[in-house]
Amino acid sequence: MSGTPSCVSRRHLLRAAAGATASLVALRLPSLEPTSNIEHGRVDPPLPLPSLRMRCADGTISDLASLTRGFATAAHLMFTGCSSTCPIQGAIFQRVQSLLPKDRAHQARLLSISIDPARDTPRELKVWLAHFGARSGWTAAVPASTDMPQILQLFSLGRRDISDHATQVQIIDRSARLIWRTGALPPPESVVDILLQLTAKMT
Repeated sequence: MSGTPSCVSRRHLLRAAAGATASLVALRLPSLEPTSNIEHGRVDPPLPLPSLRMRCADGTISDLASLTRGFATAAHLMFTGCSSTCPIQGAIFQRVQSLLPKDRAHQARLLSISIDPARDTPRELKVWLAHFGARSGWTAAVPASTDMPQILQLFSLGRRDISDHATQVQIIDRSARLIWRTGALPPPESVVDILLQLTAKMT
């Protein structure tokens, strides 16, 4: 993908993002203002995901709720033509996947949601995942263009410009409900911490 930062620059950006992100992302810390429309923190009440049709990187058709139900899921918005924040987001998920303990990884899922349905075909999504060494448990999917307003309202708080999409990680419980929004470009370790707290409740 053209414009993708080198490994060295990506690590530098991740360290900078980690330093700038508040520790509020841990589930055990209460949000100061729990509400469905906050930029980050606990989503209260939890928001059930709609059953929006999604085309996955492997070419299969599913829906948003089904892709997350039964798992502790970390999701983010991206598009394969992005050369600024999306490669950083991909690197965060790459690190998250490497940090998840093997005995808990099967209870967690990572979901990259494209917001460019006009260009992001399953092939493009598959190449994007391969670029970050995605393993089983990390998939990418794209909704229909007609469903983009709902996706942006849910995960990006209504932002309409795809170049200005939210860079938080969205945490979804096994009942397919959005329960947490991290800060922008969160440290991978904080995402892992939340997923481990959720998977601990599943054992």
